[in-house]
Amino acid sequence: MHHLHPSRRNFIKWTSGTLAALTLPACAEDEEVKYRPGSYTLPTSTPNGEEPRPEEMMPVEMEGISEEEITAWEEAGVLTANEPGDWADKIVGHYPMVKKSGDRVMVMVPHAMDEEHYIEAIYLKNYNGELVASKRLSASDDYATAEFTISDDSDLTAYSVCNLHQVWSAPVVRTLFQPGPWADKVIGHTPKVMIEGDQAIVNVPHPMTEEHYIVGLYITDQDGSVIGKTQLSPSDMASYSFTIPEGTEEVQPWALCDDHDLWIGQSVALADAEYVYDYESTGVLNADEPGQWGDKIAGHYPLVSMNENMITVNVAHPMDTDHYIEAIYLKDTDGNLLGFKKLSPSDQATAQFMVVDPDAEYYAYAMCNLHEVWAAPIMRSGDRPGPWADKVNSHTPSVEVGPGTATVTVQHPMDDDHYIAALYLTNANGAVIAKKQLNPQEYQEAQYTFELPSGVTTVTPWALCDDHDLWSGPTVNV
Repeated sequence: MHHLHPSRRNFIKWTSGTLAALTLPACAEDEEVKYRPGSYTLPTSTPNGEEPRPEEMMPVEMEGISEEEITAWEEAGVLTANEPGDWADKIVGHYPMVKKSGDRVMVMVPHAMDEEHYIEAIYLKNYNGELVASKRLSASDDYATAEFTISDDSDLTAYSVCNLHQVWSAPVVRTLFQPGPWADKVIGHTPKVMIEGDQAIVNVPHPMTEEHYIVGLYITDQDGSVIGKTQLSPSDMASYSFTIPEGTEEVQPWALCDDHDLWIGQSVALADAEYVYDYESTGVLNADEPGQWGDKIAGHYPLVSMNENMITVNVAHPMDTDHYIEAIYLKDTDGNLLGFKKLSPSDQATAQFMVVDPDAEYYAYAMCNLHEVWAAPIMRSGDRPGPWADKVNSHTPSVEVGPGTATVTVQHPMDDDHYIAALYLTNANGAVIAKKQLNPQEYQEAQYTFELPSGVTTVTPWALCDDHDLWSGPTVNV
């Protein structure tokens, strides 16, 4: 496997506007990553205003690359992660990394640009196999990269030509929102990155067998620069750990499958990871273990709901200058940071995060500037009870609406060692409009009547058990 070496070399800096050099650690293999941008535009319509068919596309400057040259390059075969020919140990350094954002297509090859070994050209073809853009490179170029402006919305394939190791092809990188033909493969192919001190650890929940495995893992920084890469074999774990270079602000994981293309995961800002580490250093509180803040549960416990792949977190907490929620963040059960939102007193105590697997378990965290960090799983319900399938009837709240009031009831005991710690109401927008903390000494029944604010059209009841999480009940019209 190829790992980072502490020496310094020029690596790719891939920004949203321009591309420039960035000095970062290089790979231990004899390859120096270099590139320089190029930009080429295709017409968006024919003279009569209709969308052009591929065969009607106007010619594009190809930097002197002819169809004959491309045919000659491809004569020995076009290689992929699944069919690397004689160069199975060269995949991660030759496979094109392709991003498409609007009409911009950016192709990057983490490869050496030396006199003896370099990328000769990068080009694009459309779904008909027609050449739509290209860029010729030389060993004197700084980087093996190209940027194109392409109005063709069809599936594009990028090709990189190595002077020693043939032509390699790759489609646009796959994501949750753009999985290509692999919509059913998202969960098992999307990589995650965890920060532990100065280490970044990339993991993919993917099998590693001779027939199907993760070939390579990459990490890019805030500028899109490849700061680490490793090639794997079926006997390896789908994991990669490396020391984060000094000056890195953000890391993003990539995973290359031998059968299902290259995938990109959620980026993590190092500052966010440091905040989380500092926040949690004094412990994480919940309804069952509130520390010294047993009377603060209702106003600090995160209310976490999910709608398909979207997780929404609300905290029924004031946002005042001297008392507010500093941040809300999300983790999976392995501790991977999946989202982070920093808040100020002028914000609302709410956040939304997209996740890959809607059936997985997640935990939301709310950091109060005075009362530490509080954690909660996704709300429980009859449809999604989590580990408490036998608790549905005794934990699901109901609500009865009267003139200007709403009474929330839970058929749950109120014992010293097992009780409903809080009741909530949310409106049609999911905002918390009322809350009440309960205790077994004061309340013999898990019930409370709230006065409704004006303008409320629907209410949804929520009940927080000290042992069995937060539950939501049926929504009722007002």
